[in-house]
Amino acid sequence: MVTNINLVAPEEEKKTALSGRTTMALSFSLLLAVLAIWLILAQISRAYQSQQTSIENQIQQEKNKISGQDYAVLADFQQKVNLLNRIIPDHSYFDVYLRNFSQYLLPEVSLVSLKWDSSGDKVTLQGSAPSFDALSKAMILLKKYPNLASIELKNASEAPAQNGSVGISFEINAVVNKTAYDKK
Repeated sequence: MVTNINLVAPEEEKKTALSGRTTMALSFSLLLAVLAIWLILAQISRAYQSQQTSIENQIQQEKNKISGQDYAVLADFQQKVNLLNRIIPDHSYFDVYLRNFSQYLLPEVSLVSLKWDSSGDKVTLQGSAPSFDALSKAMILLKKYPNLASIELKNASEAPAQNGSVGISFEINAVVNKTAYDKK
């Protein structure tokens, strides 16, 4: 037994037909909607571009400030402030250290210069003494300073003193124990 099943929609269904005016109105309204969406997107794009230009101008102005003379002056000032922040707390410590060091100098021997090298363990003393005898006593006393590892007379020569007499101009290199000025 064979059965025929018709899978096609019945032809009796009523299709809605649009008239020419309705189709034209629908097409025109669709065109207006697309045009409105395009105008809105164009307006948003222009607003974004003006914002982007404004931000880029601000960035360029800040870059100009950073590379200018004012920034260099401020950076130099900040570096000096940072150095002072490191120096001021250490000042009193090294002040006491130098006061202890000066106890090992004779009163008649005067120092003109006291230089610490960058590594921190070598000290160069320059000064004057009234005689070689006073200079040798000063070196013996300095040698007794507990924080010195070694002492060396680098240069000594006779030079006229301020009061018209002859004095001894000298230069002494001393090696300081690094642990001597470490904070405890």
